Amino acid sequence: IHKMAHEGIPDCLRSKVWKKLLKVDEQIEENPDLYEEIKRAARKKSRDIDQIDKDVERTLRTHVAYNVRYSVKQKELFDVLVTYSSYDPTLGYCQAMNEVAGILLLYLNEQETFYALSALILDKIHNLHGFYESGFPKLIIFQDHLRKTMETLLPKLSKHLCCLDYNVSIITTKWFLSLFSNSIPFSCVLKFWDRFILEGSAVLYPIAFTLLKYHKKDLMKASSLEEVS
Repeated sequence: IHKMAHEGIPDCLRSKVWKKLLKVDEQIEENPDLYEEIKRAARKKSRDIDQIDKDVERTLRTHVAYNVRYSVKQKELFDVLVTYSSYDPTLGYCQAMNEVAGILLLYLNEQETFYALSALILDKIHNLHGFYESGFPKLIIFQDHLRKTMETLLPKLSKHLCCLDYNVSIITTKWFLSLFSNSIPFSCVLKFWDRFILEGSAVLYPIAFTLLKYHKKDLMKASSLEEVS
């Protein structure tokens, strides 16, 4: 599994491997009826329904599974997000969770996606909770680390962006919260996700740095904020 995750898991095996790494089947065996029980009550309890409905419509719009309003996948995504927001009321729903759950749903069924999303948010190695909770504490730590690394290893780019009054956190917020789901080619997104699910949030930072380094020449040519964006 480790070798496959580093090289890119074959698409036909991705569902099986993701479920194994996130211990989805074990969670379902422990609480086989939990998802449906929470789901039934969630639409009455969740305070995030309106925002979730808006974000579902925006999710992965170029993918055939999501490009029709109220498609099967859109409905499943809505139910997963509303159910999770009710399951974890201290966190609720954060924009970008829709992108994460949307990709999971391409390989897992609705119930499996709920448990996989829960694992990514709550377990120790992924801990997306720290990115999504009020104040975004983990996001700020990652962005600060990336900024300092740029100052050391990409000093010219760092200075150039500073002169343009461009804060890298503008783009990295989207990268980190959505796990690059709309920021790189989809085939690369899946390969990144293979490693992320295996290794956890530690892989987010080097991927972000690599992207900035890869686009260094183009960014150095920018003469305005509009060109950077």
